[in-house]
Amino acid sequence: MLTGAGFTHNIGTPLADGMWVLFFNHPLASEFREIRQALLADYSYESVYQGIIGGDYSPRVKEAINEITMDAYYKIDDMVISYTTSIEPSHRVDKYGLNNFIKLFSGDNNSVGYFFTLNQDLFIERHYCNGQRIEIPHLPILPAPPHSISISASKIAKEDFFPLPDKTELDNQLQSYRKQENFQYIKLHGSCIWKTSQDQNSLVIGTQKSNLIQNEPLLSYYFDVFKKVLFSGNVRLFVIGYGFGDEHINEVIAEAVRSHGLQVLVISPQNPRDFFDMIIEKPSGRIIRDGLIKYYPYTLAELFPCEPGASPHLGDIKQEIS
Repeated sequence: MLTGAGFTHNIGTPLADGMWVLFFNHPLASEFREIRQALLADYSYESVYQGIIGGDYSPRVKEAINEITMDAYYKIDDMVISYTTSIEPSHRVDKYGLNNFIKLFSGDNNSVGYFFTLNQDLFIERHYCNGQRIEIPHLPILPAPPHSISISASKIAKEDFFPLPDKTELDNQLQSYRKQENFQYIKLHGSCIWKTSQDQNSLVIGTQKSNLIQNEPLLSYYFDVFKKVLFSGNVRLFVIGYGFGDEHINEVIAEAVRSHGLQVLVISPQNPRDFFDMIIEKPSGRIIRDGLIKYYPYTLAELFPCEPGASPHLGDIKQEIS
C-alpha cells in the first residue's frame, strides 16, 4: 500500500491548498515581508518553502519558514488527535474498519507486507490499534509500537522528537538488526517528529525531494526498499490519497509497471474522467495509467462509515487484495 496526503484528508487534514492557507495565515508570514510576497507569488507551499530555504534569504527568514512549516504540522496533529469528535458523523472514518483493512496488507510467516506513505503526520502512529504492531523498520532502538507517541492523546512535546542515525549508526544497526515483524510501515518522506542526522527537521518537502532523500541515510535506505519491493516482480500496489505529483515516486512506479509487472489499484474520490485526465499530465503518468487495473471512486468515509452497515463496495476491494 502507498498513501499520500489524500489519505488523512479523509479525516480533515489539509491538502496542498490548505497547507498554503496555514502558511499564509501564520503570524510570521505577516511579520516577514519576504515570506508573504513569496506566498502571494506562488500558491505551492512546497515551492515557496524550497525557494526560501535554498535562496538568498537571511538566516532569520529561513528560520521563520521552518517555524511556519512545523507549526502547520502541529495543527495537523491536533486534527489527527481530535478527528473523531471534530468531524460530522457522516464524514467520519471508522478507524476500526480502516485498521482491519490495513491489516490485509500485512505479510505472513513467509513474506513481509509493506505500508509505504508519503505523509509526515502521525495518524497511523496515534490510531493504528488492531492488535498487530506496525514496525518502523531498521530503527530497532525505537520503542514499540512504533514510537512512544503511539496511543498517546497528548500534543507533541520536545522529548517526542527522535534523531535519525547517521550513516555509520545506520550501518551498525542494519548489521545487528533481525527483523521480527511481517508488516513494515515506511515513511518515505520522513516524519514531523524525526530530526535528521544534522539535527534539522526530516520533512521531505519542496522541489528537491530526491536530493533531500539521498542526503539522509535512513530515508535513502527507505527509498531503496521501496524500489526493491516494487521491482521484485508481479507486485500489486494499492494507492490511497496520492495525487501522483512526485516525480521521484512516479519514476519508480513507472519503471515497475514497464519492466517488472507492477499492477496499480487506486482509491480516489475523483470521478474516473477527471482522474485519468489528471494522471496523464503527471510525470511518467501515461506509463502508470497503463499499469492501473482497478479504480475505486470513493472516499474512506464511504468505504468505512461510522454508521451501522458495511459499505457495498468494500467486499470487491478486499477480494482484490486477498
